[in-house]
Amino acid sequence: MLTAAKLSYTIAGTRLLRDITLTVNPGEVLALIGPNGAGKSTFLKLLSGELRPTAGVITLEGEALKKWSKLDYARKRAVMPQSTVIAFPFTVFEVVLLGRSPHIRGFEDARDHAITLSAMRLTEVQELALRYYDTLSGGEKQRVQFARALTQIWGDEQISTRYLFLDEPVAGMDPAHQHAALKIAREFSRREVGVLVVLHDINLAAMYADRIAVFQGGNLYHYGTPDQVLTEPLIKEVFDLDVMLQRHPIRGCSVVIPSPSDIH
Repeated sequence: MLTAAKLSYTIAGTRLLRDITLTVNPGEVLALIGPNGAGKSTFLKLLSGELRPTAGVITLEGEALKKWSKLDYARKRAVMPQSTVIAFPFTVFEVVLLGRSPHIRGFEDARDHAITLSAMRLTEVQELALRYYDTLSGGEKQRVQFARALTQIWGDEQISTRYLFLDEPVAGMDPAHQHAALKIAREFSRREVGVLVVLHDINLAAMYADRIAVFQGGNLYHYGTPDQVLTEPLIKEVFDLDVMLQRHPIRGCSVVIPSPSDIH
């Protein structure tokens, strides 16, 4: 397990996170939702090792995260940030292959290339393989970065538990690719991967997450299964939005519908 215990983060005198205790379990999808500035991305950056907490501790498999080497941790977890700038003229294949960097000894081999191609097929970017990354649309870049993250944790038999951190991964994607990406995330969770995903679409969180953590003002406001968390009063309190909840006719999960009074 990857656990945050009483995690806080302060910068320039402003506390962005306050005493967050939360666990990312292999085998499930944990979605973080909340308004802008609630602390979701900061929490993800702390767990990924990009930031160091001001207070509290992060443990991975019972050992403090700070004791793990960057290389060892990179072999166990992959991160897809909100946006990625690549200043060099890399092709799509080369960008996705970068995900194999923690596993490569000297030069990539046939297995690294095979994993890269498999991830590209899964995210439907194989036809873009020879395109330069900077010529892609925003949604295409998101799918390429998703493929890169998948290659980093792809089926390594030597590493049983792995983690996939996705910060607003479907932003810029069309609806079909949004659902496709989150289906892939769920499939990876079934391979003993712990998936932590920041989402703004509450309905996507309801449909694909096993658990939801609601952040508000740097605090963990509520946490539990989608049915436990997603209530009309909570959505009103956290998002200042009047909604009605109905059941999805096929999946049975909650569907959040803005109330007519909020539609102009």
